[in-house]
Amino acid sequence: MLEAAEKALAGNPTSAPALKLLAESALALGWPETAAFAYEAIRELAPDDHANLLALGEGLLAAGKPAEALRLADAVLRVHPVDGGAQNLMRKASVAQTLTQGNWESTGSFREKLNDEAQAFSLEQSAKVVAAEDMTHRLLDEARVRVAEEPANLNHYRALVPGVSTARSAR
Repeated sequence: MLEAAEKALAGNPTSAPALKLLAESALALGWPETAAFAYEAIRELAPDDHANLLALGEGLLAAGKPAEALRLADAVLRVHPVDGGAQNLMRKASVAQTLTQGNWESTGSFREKLNDEAQAFSLEQSAKVVAAEDMTHRLLDEARVRVAEEPANLNHYRALVPGVSTARSAR
């Protein structure tokens, strides 16, 4: 397939079908950068080719460029707001960008990914339904400090009231 794409492009470097064949071949060979390049070349030739724009977005995701895929999905959705393919691309690109920015896919524990070890410990303990007495006192002390720092934030007061969780109060 790649050889056929190369021959066709040698004869006509602006052939959209040949560029599409190149992109498909590149994806099959595990070359997402080349595929994205080919889809981008098609975009320059036919900027309104909806199917190519979605394929370009998928190619950008495969090439590890979620921010570019997100911008592309946003542009497609501005023209076609109810397009399911573009909405799906937007979701996938958003998730990929979040994972990339937060470095969530790298090895390591939840605690290592948080900046503050004390914050990680506190989050883990506050999520537990049943806490030991000393942990309860610690969580209450932390809640009192948060109330003192931000007296206008009602969520901090809810942590001090027995039987009222922030999950229940958010409803």
